[in-house]
Amino acid sequence: IAMVSSRQIGKSVTVEVLALWAAYYNAFPSGIHNNTKVIIVSKSDGQAKKIVREIKSLINIADKNFAKLTKNKCIDVISKTLDPSQPQNMSQITFTNGSYIKSLSPTDSSRGETADILFIDEFAFIPEELFYTVFEPMVSKSGGRIILTSTPNGAAGLGYNIFDPYNEKQSNEYYRIWVPWYYCEDEIQKAEIRQKRESWLAQGKIKEFEQEYEAKFTVSETAFFDATKILSLIHI
Repeated sequence: IAMVSSRQIGKSVTVEVLALWAAYYNAFPSGIHNNTKVIIVSKSDGQAKKIVREIKSLINIADKNFAKLTKNKCIDVISKTLDPSQPQNMSQITFTNGSYIKSLSPTDSSRGETADILFIDEFAFIPEELFYTVFEPMVSKSGGRIILTSTPNGAAGLGYNIFDPYNEKQSNEYYRIWVPWYYCEDEIQKAEIRQKRESWLAQGKIKEFEQEYEAKFTVSETAFFDATKILSLIHI
């Protein structure tokens, strides 16, 4: 899956929830340990670790909700499934079922890992050579899945080539999803983005807004793709 979307649309939270679900339930086991290996990469090591931290926050929220709903009959429901004998740190969460969530840096040092689910956040900012030689091979042995999310990063590079917004390829191995800001269901957030659009327009930054919030692969002020055309090419 390749999703290109606006900022502040919730794509990182979606990745975090899916990663937690997959590891907690050992949803895609493989290998001699029959476990689910979730690998998270972003455009920086710090950003990938931030996603892992936010997954830990989701675990805390879930535990509190379980306790509240059961009137404290169920305490630390998910935390109890974390394996204290295995790595639990800024870059990894390990469960007693053997599954884990692990962040990796966007460098050649990540070579050799195996993934059942490979999440790459802001994939449009990852160098193409690094993606094809280091990250894509991670799922070849396990028959795993790749999920890519990003805002656009211009009309070239990995994000543009994989998403193929003009449908120039005869076929595309990725299921593509395009989510501009106006698909957001939070009316307060939509109002804030509208205000930002007016501010950026006044500053002459309309191209930047179109790329960051309308999720357009901006080329020039007169060479934007047509949203209606894109909607006819991909499934929302």
